[in-house]
Parts: sequence; structure tokens; C-alpha cells
Amino acid sequence: MSKDILGYSTPSKNPSNDSANYLLDPNTYIKDRYYIVIGRSSRLSELENTEKAKYSFLHSMELLTYDRLYSLIKQRYPISKHFQ
Repeated sequence: MSKDILGYSTPSKNPSNDSANYLLDPNTYIKDRYYIVIGRSSRLSELENTEKAKYSFLHSMELLTYDRLYSLIKQRYPISKHFQ
């Protein structure tokens, strides 16, 4: 039996979703969303970029380039010394 590293089975640390429903409750709705980071945007052709966008729309995942991820992090944490 594996150890519960995140403490989800500890009664005082019951995680919940955005609607405050406990994840241990079988009636709780959970929607999966995945993010996959792929290479650099400069290496994608216009067609590849279009296909990437279509694929993300049709599946429960988002394909984003390293450059896009980096720009989102810079926007979210503008004064971080790591991005100067």
C-alpha cells in the first residue's frame, strides 16, 4: 500500500473542487484538463500552428509552446528576479 503523500486521506485535509464538493465524494464532478508544452514557436509552420489550435479545441488539453508558457509566466509574475 502506498503512502498518501498529499494527505488527501487525512480527515482534516479533505480537498475540494471549485464548488466546495469534496473529492472523496463519488458524486463530485471533476473535469480533467491537460497542458502539453512543445518546443519553440519559431519552429512551427503556419499550418502546424493552426493544427495545434484545432487539436487543443477538440480535446481536453492545450498544446502550448515553451515561448507561450514563458510569456504567461512573465505576465503572471512580472517582478520575479528569475525572469529579468
